[in-house]
Amino acid sequence: MIDINNKIFNFYEPSNIMESELESLQNSLSEGIFTDSIYTISEKYIPEREKTYLLNQFNNLVTNFNFEKSKIIKKEENNLSGVEVIFRDELINYNQEMQEYCLVDSNFMLLDVLDNIEIIMSDNILNEFKNQNIIPIISHPERLTKNKEISKFEKLKNEGVLFQMSLGSLDGSFGESTKINSINLLENDIFDFIASDTVNYECLDESYLEKILNDLSEIIGHSKLDEIIYKNPLNIIDHKNSNNYQI
Repeated sequence: MIDINNKIFNFYEPSNIMESELESLQNSLSEGIFTDSIYTISEKYIPEREKTYLLNQFNNLVTNFNFEKSKIIKKEENNLSGVEVIFRDELINYNQEMQEYCLVDSNFMLLDVLDNIEIIMSDNILNEFKNQNIIPIISHPERLTKNKEISKFEKLKNEGVLFQMSLGSLDGSFGESTKINSINLLENDIFDFIASDTVNYECLDESYLEKILNDLSEIIGHSKLDEIIYKNPLNIIDHKNSNNYQI
């Protein structure tokens, strides 16, 4: 599995990771649970006045973090970093800023819509993403508490918007309502990615992930599961999207 939204670096300070989390990550990587990970920072925790500085610091910390000294068996060739961007109208007015916020130098942008899916649904906004060759990925839409009709997701998918589910949503970690939403969206073929979206690897052992993946396979089938946990994320890491590539 390739994890495109992993927050174990605890916002922007990798040195804050607990030893138990490091050991858990070591087990996850050595057992082959995750073959690659993109370590993300949520923009909502970054003060506006310090944004550029802290994003650069975060990238440097992740890029240069010494996994060997942390006793982690790491299979990735590189430490990959990215941002979970808080969507706001003014974002689309800054082409350079949008490109800088995309995952691992691709043109995929991970977006948090803060419980308001309609904020991204206007034709002007969707056209601006297309004009700038940005492919939006909306993170954890199953957690929305309003405006969560399937028709809204289908409209966005038809416009090229992609969706990422969190692993814990399916086991009830975010409540029964989120679990029900997850199953509904899975059955309607909405998700393009599944990510850990976690700040703590302690619960992500092999037995846990095996159960979640089995549950997912029963809902969407093995072929679709392989697509959203491996093939689609690999396209981000391989930068196949750089020339109008879309999943």
